[in-house]
Amino acid sequence: ALHDADAWECFLQSPAGAPFQGADLAALRLYETLLLGDVRQGLDAAYPKCKLLVAEADWHALAADYRLRHPSDAYQLHRSVRWFPSYLAAPGRTVGPKDEPPYLAELAAYEWMETHATTAVEADRSATAVAWAESG
Repeated sequence: ALHDADAWECFLQSPAGAPFQGADLAALRLYETLLLGDVRQGLDAAYPKCKLLVAEADWHALAADYRLRHPSDAYQLHRSVRWFPSYLAAPGRTVGPKDEPPYLAELAAYEWMETHATTAVEADRSATAVAWAESG
């Protein structure tokens, strides 16, 4: 049942864990906690200036809602949070601080470009180092 995305989303939104009757709910809750922690770490690392503009409780609420709306499709933590700027800019979003700066989505887009450029340079350096070591 863990492979059924709709059932997993229902589990995450349901305190009773209804779609997983008979499953080890404690283990599923632990997995959920770890997954949310990874999303928060990714958001903290990729969007540090955005985080400074939002109260901690609101930041955690944004992270939890983002995780539900944008399940990770990448194994790299930094890539799993790449849709955060579009999430922030989405019309009708109901989760977030009441005093959210109107430029938060634009700042997030800038921070993502910075993160993406930095990680691309680091990946290129790593690939070059490996190629050099293998040629040696």
